[in-house]
Amino acid sequence: MGSDKTKNQDELSGDTKVKKKKKSHKFTSEGEGSSKLSKKQYEKALAELQLELVKMQYWVKFSGARIVIIFEGRDAAGKGGTIKRIQEPLNPRGCRVVALGTPSDREKTEWYFQRYVPHLPAAGEIVMFDRSWYNRAGVEKVMGFCNEKQYDDFMQDCPEFERMLVRSGVILLKYWFSVSDDEQERRFQSRTTDPARRWKLSPMDLESRDRWIEYSKAKDVMFSHTNIPEAPWFTVEADDKKKARLNCIHHILEKIPYEDMTPEPLQLAPRKPAEDYVRPPRNEQFFVPAIGKPLAEDLVEKAQLTSGENIMDVACGTGIVARLAKEKVGSKSFVSGLDADPGMLAVARSLDQTIEWYEANAETIPIPDNSFDVVFCQMGLQFFENKVVVLKEMYRILKQGGRLCINVPGPIADLFKAMVN
Repeated sequence: MGSDKTKNQDELSGDTKVKKKKKSHKFTSEGEGSSKLSKKQYEKALAELQLELVKMQYWVKFSGARIVIIFEGRDAAGKGGTIKRIQEPLNPRGCRVVALGTPSDREKTEWYFQRYVPHLPAAGEIVMFDRSWYNRAGVEKVMGFCNEKQYDDFMQDCPEFERMLVRSGVILLKYWFSVSDDEQERRFQSRTTDPARRWKLSPMDLESRDRWIEYSKAKDVMFSHTNIPEAPWFTVEADDKKKARLNCIHHILEKIPYEDMTPEPLQLAPRKPAEDYVRPPRNEQFFVPAIGKPLAEDLVEKAQLTSGENIMDVACGTGIVARLAKEKVGSKSFVSGLDADPGMLAVARSLDQTIEWYEANAETIPIPDNSFDVVFCQMGLQFFENKVVVLKEMYRILKQGGRLCINVPGPIADLFKAMVN
């Protein structure tokens, strides 16, 4: 493993010699790395290449070409990120990724290449293998998952298998992503602390850390047997993820003899009017609620709160509005539905509990002496169906002269106004 190249330097201050402390090695997040390519440059170049990928896919579809792209390499070398950027702009019906898991007991008894053959492309398709039949020459060899005869048979059969694919008209591209041991270690270390990427650190990855030399030897032998003129290996230097992605995509576009067959822009005819169709009422549908905080901040801002105002929050949501409004006006003039005092309009955390409580106590609910300036309502649309009693109790407060700030769709707001009038 490489050592930290940061050296101690001496700083002279008068007659005193002061030594700087040696910087400790910091493992940044896996996505950072040491790329010298700025985000703006990278995104601009990637957008241009992805546009060319779309043109290439049009050509593949119209020409009936069949393309297989194999991505192999070290663990954490960036194969998946490159595949993702290739697939992003393309039609998934014509471009798919194959990442096979551990073979089943039945598959272990088959001809080795048999489990891969069904995934080969038909006319007009692109298939990307995120690891491929080369597992036998790499992980299976190093980890002892195959015997010597199986390994030797693969080394003899693989070149012939790939020549058969090429003779049949398949465009076969093979990429090996190469990463230094220092950079691989940095990416492994970042995965241990990143919950979103920790799933990538498999037991096999951990084992590979201790078998760097064995994997290097297996890769060298594999290249010597399978680097054939019909399907040569292309190595991608992947210490810089951004550059590796751009270089690989650019090379793919160079190796595929596509032409720009993008269709001309479409002219859409005017939409036909819906003569006999009437949309069902919105309150009969369930909607996915928006993320709370941005809407809550907007709701509180529109209320134009001032210090000292009396506020009621009918908090059937997460209580975010309650907390934001409380910061605006101070705690003494604020009553939240989540922690309402006895005698106030007690809105429970569960709306169903609230409805049940209203139905049992509707005639005896006291009208508070407080005159509320603002009433916030965060109820989701789906909660209003057959729950008019909740709205009526809210407006018993509003009739005292308060104003309403609601986070509900227009038809529900109209219902509120109709009830007040």
